[in-house]
Amino acid sequence: MAEIEKLKILAQTIDKYYKELAMANYCKNCEYNCCRGGIWLCYSEEKELAKTINIHESYFIDNFSRVNKNESMKLINDLPCPYYNSSIGKNCFIYDKRPLVCRLIPVDLIRIKDPKNKRYFWVLKKYCLLYRKSYGTAQFDEITKTLRKMTNELNEYIDDEFILYFDRASDIYFLDDVSENTLYENDEYILLNEVR
Repeated sequence: MAEIEKLKILAQTIDKYYKELAMANYCKNCEYNCCRGGIWLCYSEEKELAKTINIHESYFIDNFSRVNKNESMKLINDLPCPYYNSSIGKNCFIYDKRPLVCRLIPVDLIRIKDPKNKRYFWVLKKYCLLYRKSYGTAQFDEITKTLRKMTNELNEYIDDEFILYFDRASDIYFLDDVSENTLYENDEYILLNEVR
């Protein structure tokens, strides 16, 4: 299956579950700025993003994205994201066509430090208003159950190429690997599922 087709399936899956959880309501009312960090693109997302903002792909490549030092993936040039306007409230100009890394928020991937074998896990970030409003309630169990179901479905389409994108993004943005000791109890996230 082509990368663009996989990305569409991943996006539809995420959107389906986030709609069920009413994520948009949480995001609108959250003071945390998820759009402040680095944004990485799968190659096929670059073409789609150029179409979305109605500019020629070559202009987008020259002016809005850059290749990382290994020429292995694309990054959005500006931080924070140039498609997000916080001055008029939370407003993403490319929301319907946003990249997978943005669409996943507040779910993320983490990589475990393991000298023999890299392992990856889906997590829910604790800064998310969804977590903060529901933690300790009966609703929280249903939310984590829904997110685990979602990430299980996502696992069907996560292949080595996607993991490679994630690894490169982690290395570029100097994201730390997590030790297995801190995987289950920490202040930053709730563990959902292992990837594949």
